[in-house]
Amino acid sequence: PQNRLWLEYPFDFRLRVGVAERLVEAADSLPSDLCLLVKEAMRPLSVQEMYFSRRLKKEQERDPAASPTTIFERASLFVAPPTVAGHPTGGAVDLT
Repeated sequence: PQNRLWLEYPFDFRLRVGVAERLVEAADSLPSDLCLLVKEAMRPLSVQEMYFSRRLKKEQERDPAASPTTIFERASLFVAPPTVAGHPTGGAVDLT
């Protein structure tokens, strides 16, 4: 329960080895007064689907006249479509 915070599922910071190595390399290359904060890494596919569906809805509400293709493309700028998203397989990480 302590690790849930704002997410609707427990944090899971597992990553593919190559992603983790590149993340360490990026962190090591930062100036000493900066650091990376991992916000989210691996997430269930169901959560990725929910995030994408929510973004599709937001884009449709923003521009009801837009075509389904345009809505999909706009949503994809903010959230990866579940069919290609890296998060469900440990291939993506959200940082700040």
